[in-house]
Amino acid sequence: MSAIIRAAGAADRGGVCDLLAAARLPLDGLSEGLEHFLVAEENGRIVAAAGVEVYGDSVLLRSVVVSPEHRGAGMGGRLSDASLAMAQELGARHAYLLTDTAEAFFRRRGFEVIDRKDVPAAIRGSVEFAVACPASAIVMHRAVTFA
Repeated sequence: MSAIIRAAGAADRGGVCDLLAAARLPLDGLSEGLEHFLVAEENGRIVAAAGVEVYGDSVLLRSVVVSPEHRGAGMGGRLSDASLAMAQELGARHAYLLTDTAEAFFRRRGFEVIDRKDVPAAIRGSVEFAVACPASAIVMHRAVTFA
């Protein structure tokens, strides 16, 4: 059975947190809920997730995670693309992210490495940027546009 991508709801919080914890990704900032998060569900189980935090005309793409048994099948790409499409619908023009391990993955999705000083102040003040991710994390950007 193929996973279904859908908007996350309050009942999905535990499944998303379990995936993030297993992948050693930060849970910081999720206490506000899963607004603007998407999940991939297969047989009633959350197998992947991704979300955006909105800051004016920019978003922070965060928590892109896929369960180990579903990696390599394009699920992360589908969720990332769907999250960016949602960001565009929300009026975003720019997407930023932080990563320690997935630079090549995000380069294939059109992101480019940028300097931290080039990130808007609102995003630099986010929990993920200011607290959750180490200063060594790579910062990436891309325009939020689709043909």
